[in-house]
Amino acid sequence: MTAAKEQIWLACRDKTCCYAPLVIPTGRDVWRITQALGVPPWSFLSYFVTREPRRDAFVLDHSGRAFRLALAKGPSRRKQPPCVFLMKTRDGAHRCGLGDLRPSVCRAFPTEVADGLICVRPDSGCTCRVWSLADVDLAEERALVEQRQANAEEYCQVVAGWNAHVEAAGAEARFDFLDYCRFLMQAYA
Repeated sequence: MTAAKEQIWLACRDKTCCYAPLVIPTGRDVWRITQALGVPPWSFLSYFVTREPRRDAFVLDHSGRAFRLALAKGPSRRKQPPCVFLMKTRDGAHRCGLGDLRPSVCRAFPTEVADGLICVRPDSGCTCRVWSLADVDLAEERALVEQRQANAEEYCQVVAGWNAHVEAAGAEARFDFLDYCRFLMQAYA
């Protein structure tokens, strides 16, 4: 049986939430998608420079620049392109091509934890409805958000391992995004 929140989300034709500027997956999300689809992570990921220090930011050299992962964007005529996995059906409705493989941040949408409480994100980007706590099962949402947080913590530990590897390689060493993706897949294997 599909939860009420999932039924509401599935019924949305526009999926404007899937046009969010960035969808940040965890390493566990990336590994799960890669394993299920049989595709390399660089085929659906992008990375970007982060300006502030973050535990989930990886380095590729000793330059001081750090990067974060995001789901890649698909082609679009819109100003803000959609997630690479968003598909448009013949009748014009939008659907997520990942289904149950969606990253934990997407599965927990539109909720988050603030000061230990489950709340609906005020900036959800959803145009099909105004979400409220009445739309969600609080116990289920807490479990989703807690799993997302556990996956994020696990990913931070993997990133720390990678960053230590880069540091130990010496100042002359250079790594690229594919090297990082291979390390990531090996860490979760």
